[in-house]
Amino acid sequence: MIYTAHPSYAVFLLLTEPEAKLDFETQQPKLTKDGKPLGVFHVIGLGSDADRNPAPVKVTAPLLTGLKVGSAVTFVDFTAREWEQNGRKGVSHSAATVKAAA
Repeated sequence: MIYTAHPSYAVFLLLTEPEAKLDFETQQPKLTKDGKPLGVFHVIGLGSDADRNPAPVKVTAPLLTGLKVGSAVTFVDFTAREWEQNGRKGVSHSAATVKAAA
């Protein structure tokens, strides 16, 4: 199942510097179908109904953002997708881009 959130009410706290998303098998930087690098932001949700567990969010080319650790951010086209593989399951988070919260 896929869930989307409107960025105006989905605000997150940036916990780490963004890092390159690596391919699990090759350990090389992962790219989109368009050849753009994928990066990962580790965040935690803000607000009274937010999940308090840190979550990685995959974003296209995030290493150029200039955002600082500890700042509030929002994601454009944020999506949470449930997955299951080899008896394990979880939720994968992704977004088109990230920006400072207004």
